Amino acid sequence: MLVNHFKSKRGGGDARRLRQTTRVKEIVNARLPDHPHLVVLGDLNDTPDSANLAPLINDTPLKDISTSALFDDDGGFAGTFGNTGRPKQALFALM
Repeated sequence: MLVNHFKSKRGGGDARRLRQTTRVKEIVNARLPDHPHLVVLGDLNDTPDSANLAPLINDTPLKDISTSALFDDDGGFAGTFGNTGRPKQALFALM
């Protein structure tokens, strides 16, 4: 598991999140040969379809696990700041 806490959207942060994503992508691709069941998780502070997180989807074999029919998207807990509804944070794994 590669646990992360990317830069918040408050006050901007897009460029920093993209740098963080790019570095995680490099780590994932370097470790996959020895660790074929990697999971990237944590507060990535962005939606799975964002341009900032695109390197994790486009340049690695990782998939957004929320697209799986087996994924329970909230388990009874909203999980977003202020419990404002359905979680909007990304979680990636090899599927």
